[in-house]
Amino acid sequence: SFGYKLVNQSNKLRVSFVQPNSPANLQQIKRGAQIVGLNGIPIEQVSYDNQVAALYPTSSQTITKFEIKDNGASTTRIVEMKATKVTTKPVLQNKIITTQDNRRLGYLVFTDHIATASDPLVESLREFKQQGIDDLVLDLRYNGGGYIYIANEVASMIAGTKAQGRVFEQLQYNDKHPDWTAESKFFFTNKSRSGQDLPQLNLSRVFVLTSARTCSASESIINGLAPFVQVITIGGTTCGKPYRFSQKDNCGT
Repeated sequence: SFGYKLVNQSNKLRVSFVQPNSPANLQQIKRGAQIVGLNGIPIEQVSYDNQVAALYPTSSQTITKFEIKDNGASTTRIVEMKATKVTTKPVLQNKIITTQDNRRLGYLVFTDHIATASDPLVESLREFKQQGIDDLVLDLRYNGGGYIYIANEVASMIAGTKAQGRVFEQLQYNDKHPDWTAESKFFFTNKSRSGQDLPQLNLSRVFVLTSARTCSASESIINGLAPFVQVITIGGTTCGKPYRFSQKDNCGT
């Protein structure tokens, strides 16, 4: 891909975020930039199929010329990008902000519940614990979900010892599989799936930034934490996806 996440905002195609070291990042395309033209044609004159082909390449040979209007700019600029293999960074940003009343606020942008998210999440929250944050803002506006065990690890680190051993989430299958329901409990834990110790922040509250793209495992974090931690959501209504699937190989059948 070109390494960006796009959103249609009031019929304007804008960049939500950019992956590090991607073609978009190397061209200094930043959050809020608007794509106004593709391959020398104003974007509103480009057919839907041609937009998809230009914006979301399926080959590393794809080269697209973009007309970009940077956030706050009065003029546009032309950039040319060649698609490449982009490694997704699921923890896009983590930093500590000192507020005007000298409170230390941990801010974490988490975009995808994929397996490679575990280590950077643990590292980020361990740093927050070591720095003694007073509050945490968890930005899940662009997180459409993924593995529940990753959500369980995040919630376990936030809630800490007061939730250890309690039920984080239980899956309920249909009446064909009552045994699966009985066995499908996720408990708050102090260990990651790989066996490393999870930092215990022991927070009494957490602020979660949400949008309509906050789905599934992200909603599990919110709902799973709610009995143990004050969860304050800020933003749009989450997408409402209370179901999941379990992968099963069907080779040879």
